[in-house]
This record gives sequence, structure tokens and C-alpha cells, in this order.
Amino acid sequence: MDNGMTVDIIVPVYNAFEYLRACVESIRRNAGEQPFRLVLVDDCSTDARIAPFLRALADAGAVVLRNEANCGFVHSVNRGMQASENDVVLLNSDTEVTPHWLERLTACACRDPRTATATPFTNAGTICSVPQFLRDNALPEGFAADRYAALIERVSLREYPQIPTAVGFCMYIRRAVIKQVGLFDEEAFGKGYGEENDFCYRALKAGYHHVLCDDVFVYHKGSASFGDAQKQAQVQKNLEILAERHPHEKHQTDLFCRVHPLRRLWENIDVFRAFDNGRRNILYILHMPVPYRQGDSQMGGTQKHVLELCRALDRRYNVFVLWPEKEDGICFIGSNGTEWKELFFPLKAVTSLSYEDKIRQVLSEILKAFSIDLVHVHHILHLTPAVFEVARRAGVPCVFTAHDYYMLCPQVNLLKNGVYCGADASQCANCPACAGIDIAAWRAKMGQALAQAQAVVAPDDSVAALFGQVFPDLSVEVHEHGMAVQEQAETVSAGASGKFPVAFVGNIARHKGSARIADVIERGGADIDWHVFGNIEDKTFRPRNSSLHLHGPYQGAEIVGLLRRHGIRLACFLPTWPETYSYVLTECWLAGVPVLGYDLGAVGGRIRKTGCGWLLPPDAGTEEIVRRIRAIRDDAAGYAKRMEALAAFRPVTTEQMAAGYVGLYERLFGAPHVGQGYDRALIVAAVEAAAKGTETMGMAYGAQLDGLRQKLRRVLPRPLADALLRGQYPFKKQIKRAAVWAGGLYRRLRG
Repeated sequence: MDNGMTVDIIVPVYNAFEYLRACVESIRRNAGEQPFRLVLVDDCSTDARIAPFLRALADAGAVVLRNEANCGFVHSVNRGMQASENDVVLLNSDTEVTPHWLERLTACACRDPRTATATPFTNAGTICSVPQFLRDNALPEGFAADRYAALIERVSLREYPQIPTAVGFCMYIRRAVIKQVGLFDEEAFGKGYGEENDFCYRALKAGYHHVLCDDVFVYHKGSASFGDAQKQAQVQKNLEILAERHPHEKHQTDLFCRVHPLRRLWENIDVFRAFDNGRRNILYILHMPVPYRQGDSQMGGTQKHVLELCRALDRRYNVFVLWPEKEDGICFIGSNGTEWKELFFPLKAVTSLSYEDKIRQVLSEILKAFSIDLVHVHHILHLTPAVFEVARRAGVPCVFTAHDYYMLCPQVNLLKNGVYCGADASQCANCPACAGIDIAAWRAKMGQALAQAQAVVAPDDSVAALFGQVFPDLSVEVHEHGMAVQEQAETVSAGASGKFPVAFVGNIARHKGSARIADVIERGGADIDWHVFGNIEDKTFRPRNSSLHLHGPYQGAEIVGLLRRHGIRLACFLPTWPETYSYVLTECWLAGVPVLGYDLGAVGGRIRKTGCGWLLPPDAGTEEIVRRIRAIRDDAAGYAKRMEALAAFRPVTTEQMAAGYVGLYERLFGAPHVGQGYDRALIVAAVEAAAKGTETMGMAYGAQLDGLRQKLRRVLPRPLADALLRGQYPFKKQIKRAAVWAGGLYRRLRG
């Protein structure tokens, strides 16, 4: 760009004084380094304020032309272009320009000698409209024009892509093109509409092209010159002229509008718009999808905790979540409290050679692009310990929460042949889980990673103690998980059979003691009602007892009502590993059910601390467990004592948990980060990948089961649908799908 070249800004004027004044003031306010001359063409305005205003501008050096009669927009534009020998910008009087607009618009137009016109983004300018394509938009909530323009400039890809036609609200035209193809066709297009399209189509036929200046935004209030009825008649007439004169070019424009081939530019802007709100930005990293669109019965404790943190904090911070999708890519979502945005980074598109380096590159670009102020790591399985190093190198504080023992041993639950090993490295030599792994090297590597975190958090004292045992120099603080406590309408039932109802709740898996649970149920006798609530992961779990009730999976806090409805008097927790928290334990207590559990990990620690249950030695066998259950049933005084403790029990709420983390985060925050220097192409590729509907975005996680649930309830009577959903039987998935198909067919035949 030749900064010595003068550009003429041509503003046609007809009344609309307030708009005109705002437009001129914005030009003056944002006069940058690009030399320009202001040319105003008054189309015989009737507003008495216009003439003195224009005289004052003329006195200040502007060129002011006045039509003797009202000749229309096209005549005024042509008169302005005839009064110039320079490149021109046709600017509607109902626009407001923004900082650096003219320098960047000129640079865009002058990049290629075959460029005829350049048009910036606007809020109301058909194919150049943002955020919604082809619409007249208001400015996004919370944004003034200058701030929105600054955002667009900051995140722009600077592709300056070709578009089929310019848009006349703000249209840069090269003088060479005017000389070759002529002015606007005033005779054919009258007072306006379509004249710029005709000009652009003529330029296309002459070998020129038109570009979108994708790093400039100009605010446009909308048409203020003539009424809607008059405009619509003019529009229809002029569209017919365009179709007759330029059938191919008009078809290409119509196709452009239908296909929206530049959608990535719009989506890129809108992603960053959602988080341009002055808040701090928190990134949560874990190993599994977070079902943020809806709850799911299969959601694990780590996912639940992260989701609860997001929901509790997304009005105070922008919250982002990252997790790996196998080795295919990285899922990345963000919430500003009112909407979620989704990105997916396909790792095959990342240039680094190794998987670890690909993770490093993606995470590094995310930290820069989204101005991440703090990284909170919840799990690095399928990722890499290097996430801590990437945060440190970026100057971003990092927090780690231990949800299991992966940092101590690749066997996350510290089980050796199904038995808790106590994190004793001497037992690793002949442990199947540690085969081929140098446990000392593993712990050294993880210890180095944790040392780069500014805070290490455990949800229970027992977890902190185990980490301290392995990493003596590590400081671990305890923040108990919180729960959303809801009032439950259900009252506690006495139990239909009159027997003592005992429940096993949650995921029935081997590490959760499924073998012991099955043995207890089989040998516990039919004089006790045995209930199992939850997904049965262990397919060998088939206890035989006539008093056994399998209720199947449940949805989140639904278990509180289920336990009350079935009159459960005791819940048993028999995990073979030291659990780090156990949401299910809290839910049982919220239902008013005391618990019997192994004195191991957080389960043992929490029972001891609250007094809301009974403890078993970790090596207690089936006979001892059954004896304790019967003793609890027969000890009315002891049971009453636990019920008193339950009445006093108050769980940590999500609000209390969030307040604790706010205190931690605020303590660690440094200066706010500003996203700059990031790989825009990588971010846009991730936006495009998510927009194409990838199944890796967490929306699909649990959605299949939840969708099936809703379909069953639509096509079958509710009791039958729930029985199919919650029952345990062979070929369950296939039978449910067949039920959906059969129910749908039945409805179609009836309807």
C-alpha cells in the first residue's frame, strides 16, 4: 500500500441527519495514517439541519456537492466518483467506521492489481453480515461497534477471500476499474438497489474479482432513505434487470448465499465473540468426555466433578474443557454461562511427528488463542504429563486434582490381582498391571510433572496421605467435592415385604467389589431384601437369591428418590480399592440411608468423620459382612445413633466447593493473558471439524442411551419402557432397539 495515495470517501446524503453526523464523527475519530478526502453529495435533503452541517464540513476541507433536485442514490454516487481521480470508498451515511478501517481496507484492495472492490464485515450487509450471514443483525450483546471491530481484527484469518459481489454500504473501488468498466448504471437502476451488483458483474467479466476484507468491521444501521414498500418494488424490478443482464454471475451469487462457502470465517469470529467478555479463562483437562449437553447415568466421578465445577463457575469465569478422543483428536468445549462452543482438533492435521508432540502443539495454541489464565488438570490418561510443562512454559498457573492413583501407578486403583497393594513399589515386580514398567521411572516422571503445578488437590485426607507417601516433598491440599443438593419429595417407605432392605448402589464392577457383593447376596439369605441399583459392568455378576431386586441404571441424583421409594435401610460399600471420594456415598446419606463400608480410602474416612455408618476391616470376608448386616438390623439403639448422625449430616454443596476453588484460583492468577501469535488456521480447522457434526464432542456421549430412553417412552407404555431400560437380561441393547422399532411401526400402522 502506498500511504501517500489519497482515497476519496464518498458519502451520499439524503436527510437522516443524526445518522450522518454519527457517520462523519466516526470518520474524524478514526482518521488514521491513510490519507483521504471526504466527499459528501447532498441529494437535495429537506432536513434544515443538513445544509449548515455540510457547510461547516466544507469549511473544514471536505468536498460538498449538492444536487439541484432529488435524483437518488445512484446519481449521487456517480457524481461523487466523477468528482474524483482517486480510488474511492462508497460509504452509506447510516454507517459508523471503526479504528484503522481505512488503512486495512486500502491495504486489502491493493494487494492484487486484479482486485476491483473490497468490502468489510458489517452487522447488516447481506453476504458480509456477522454474526448471522444474510441477516440484518444487532451488535452482539455487550459489544459496541469499536469493540466488535477490535475482536474481528484480532481473530481475523486475513484471508481476504473472493466474494461474488461487493456490498454497497461500504465499498472500496479501484480507480482503474472505474475507468475500464464505467460508473454505476443510473438509467437502469434508478434511485438504487442492485447497481453495485451490476457494476461488480461487469468488473468480473473484465477479469477482475471482489474480496471480503475480513479484518475490518463497519457498523451499519440499515436503510434510512426510503420506505419499505417503495424499496421492495424497486428491489424486484432491479433484480429482474440483473437476472437478464448477468444470469451466470447472479447464479453464482445465489449459489454463494445458499452454500455459504466462507462459513469458517463467521464461526471463527463467533467462537471468540462468546468469550470476549473481560472474564478470566479456566481450562479443565481430563481423560474422558464431559456430557455437558445432558446428564448421563454412566458419567464417572471425574466427569461429574468437572461438570459441576463448570456449572458452578461459568457465570464468573469462562470455562473450557479438553479431553482426548482416543488418538484421533482433541475435544475442546467452552461455556460463558449462557452458551457452549465446540472445537475438535484432528491430530492427523497437526504437523508434529509424535502423539505427545501433537498434544503439546494443540494445547499450546489453545492457551494462546483463548487467553487461558489457569489450567486445572483432572487426569492425563491418554494425554501426556507434558501438559504441566506446556502450561509452565506459557506462564499459565496449573492446578492438579487427584481423582485416582494414576500418577502413582498405571494401575489407577492400586490393585494387584484384585487386592489393594498400598502403593508399595516393592510389590510391582510381579504385578500384572505393572508388567514391563519401571515403577521408579514412572513415579519420577509423574513427580516431575506434579512439581510444575502450583497447587495439588485431593478430595479426601486419605488421598493426600497416599500422595504424600509416594511424593514426600509434594504439598497437597484437601478440597472435598461438592454436590447439588435438591429437596426430595419422596418419603421413606417401610418396604413392601417387611424384610430388612439392603442396597448396593453404583457401578457394579470388579474393582467395586462385584464378586464380594454377589457372594454376600447369595449367602446372605432370603430373609433380607437385597437391592442392586446401577449399571452392572461385571457381566459375570449373577447372584442367586429369591429376595434379589435388580433395578438397573439410574440418572444421577435420581438414586436419592429411588432409595427412599424402596425403603432402603442400609447401603453397603465394598470397593476393593481406596476410593478417592464416592458421590454415591453422599447420595445414600442424602436419602437418609446409613452405610456399611470397608475402612479403606475416602469411604472409610468419611464414615469415620461423619458417624453415618459402620466400618468393616478391609480384609473382612463374606461371612463377617453378612454377620454385620444382621447385627445392624437387630441393633435398634446402634441404628438410631447412626440416624441421629444422618440428621445432622450436611454435605459440601457445589456452591461451597466453588467458593473454595475461586479462592484457590484467585490466589494463583497472574496478569491477564491476551491471545496473540497463535495458529489461526489450526483453530479454524478445529471449529470446522466440530461444525461438521463429529461424534466426539461429548454431545454423543450418553446421548445414544438417553435418546433410546426417550424413544422407548414415546412408543411404549411407561412401565414397560422403564422395565426394558432398567432390567438386566441378555441382549439388552438389541431388545431395546427392537422395541423402539416395533413400537414405532405400531404407531405408524395406527396413525
